[in-house]
Amino acid sequence: KLKETQQWYQRRVRAPETIDNFERRLNDRCAPFFKIYYFRDVKIMYNRFTEKAASLVKELNVPKTPSTQIPRIEFYSNSCLLSFEKDNLRLLLSHYQKLKSLYQFHCAEIDPENKHFEERLYCLLRRHKTCFGKQGAGFQAAAPSPVFETLASEFGVCQESFASPLNCYFPRFTSAFPDVDCYFGSLGSFFDFEPSEGSFQLGTPNVEEVMKEASIRVEKLLDNATGPMTFVALVPNWIKPPAEFLLVYSNSRFLRCDFLVKGNDYSYVRGDQQEPSNCARHFLAPFDTRVFVLQNDQGKLMWPVTEQKIRKLKSAFKASKCLSDPNLSQYINI
Repeated sequence: KLKETQQWYQRRVRAPETIDNFERRLNDRCAPFFKIYYFRDVKIMYNRFTEKAASLVKELNVPKTPSTQIPRIEFYSNSCLLSFEKDNLRLLLSHYQKLKSLYQFHCAEIDPENKHFEERLYCLLRRHKTCFGKQGAGFQAAAPSPVFETLASEFGVCQESFASPLNCYFPRFTSAFPDVDCYFGSLGSFFDFEPSEGSFQLGTPNVEEVMKEASIRVEKLLDNATGPMTFVALVPNWIKPPAEFLLVYSNSRFLRCDFLVKGNDYSYVRGDQQEPSNCARHFLAPFDTRVFVLQNDQGKLMWPVTEQKIRKLKSAFKASKCLSDPNLSQYINI
């Protein structure tokens, strides 16, 4: 096909032909060829995948005897090893202590003696490890602590959206897996969360479909709020072409302020920060981030946006740069 395309360009001057007509004619000639020579191989592979999928479904539907084992924890100098049957999960000691504190705070009534802490900790770690692993850790990257400190002091932010027990800054947040995250502070999915007031940080994973739905959800929550409400959204500045979520925020009647933070001028917290194998907790973010502050009228009165507050927030981003290791600047795929 490449050779014929080159020949078409060579003879185009002598016999003009549109590229659309040429591609249509070429496809008409190629389709029968692939059908004759490759249809059988494709059908064999399709049948193999279908049989494998059916066997996996059958295996998953077989009732299993509940395990009588409970997770075991071994502690080391700066990490711990959580083991269940043949599965081993490592965790930084600092994160173990953070998760235990969250569990004790949120489960003081239902498990005052922490009898089920290890089981629920294992379920939490295994779920996140299975769903994100190493390659998907970028989806769990978080804003640095100087930014959260400024959001709390200047804009009254006290809760995160799209966080997890592993990367949360505040003790309350919405998350992807409320069935295992709820014991550590999750209030459920952001898309099911219906606050009537409050100030929230919004740090969606960099998936365009999710960010679009989140922007629409923010508009609805601000419109229906009965008390003061603020959202501070941190999103990638995808402008070529402009992403739909950027258009929703930029054209919102609730928009009070927005500004750009240039790539390589600030740091983010790694999505797999809890892993003992990591050499650093932060990475230098290579992508531009746009910050939107959205408020209803009551939120505007409760947490007014001033030039001084915006300067402090910009300074917080700039201050976070020194937290990063330059070798990690390509950590996240954007």
